[in-house]
Amino acid sequence: MLRNIKLKEREETNGVLVVPMDIKFINMHKLRKSLMTEGKITLGFHYLVDFEGNIHAGQLIDTIASPLYDETETKVVVMVDTKDTINNCQTKAISLIKGQIKNKYNIKEGD
Repeated sequence: MLRNIKLKEREETNGVLVVPMDIKFINMHKLRKSLMTEGKITLGFHYLVDFEGNIHAGQLIDTIASPLYDETETKVVVMVDTKDTINNCQTKAISLIKGQIKNKYNIKEGD
């Protein structure tokens, strides 16, 4: 088991990176298990917004989400499960997350 792995924390946070991706989300337990089976030690996101606009917590908010995106060095990553376009429920959830992130990290409007 990899219980003692500590993920690197961001030195600064200056925004939110929204990543739309069709991941065929079922539930967090199955998603975590699937990623572990693939050999990944991180989820790659801080929040997941499912098709209905429900928000699911990913990895710890202060950690760097994924080495796949350079922007994650300074941004909170929100994965949105969608096949094509982000729907109204997802848009509302993303706005809620962005508001909370801006407050938590004292980010100015427009960042």
